[in-house]
Amino acid sequence: MTRALGRGRYRAAHGWLASGVVCGVAFIVIALVGYSKNTFSIASNAYGSLYYTMTGFHLLHVAAGIILLVGLYFALRSPAMTANQRAGAEAISYYWHFVFIVWVGIWCAIYLIR
Repeated sequence: MTRALGRGRYRAAHGWLASGVVCGVAFIVIALVGYSKNTFSIASNAYGSLYYTMTGFHLLHVAAGIILLVGLYFALRSPAMTANQRAGAEAISYYWHFVFIVWVGIWCAIYLIR
């Protein structure tokens, strides 16, 4: 997305942003379906407490990232957002990369070390 912005390809940037929003929403839906099928709760045991706390906070960060992406999607329509002024877009990109890397660690901790 930031490469497309740097090259002035706003249509491609919109596509990447939209795909990021779709993936984020899909993650939230999958997490909520998983919550509904769990046989334990946050009060069941230590694993349940850690599971819901870790995945819940991650879910909140994904939701915040979706809001940032939607805001950026509409900001790209503004003439103020030019190829040379994309620091905000890069910051959002770094945020998403960090959220993804954290998810890999959480996933390993709750599903592999179980």
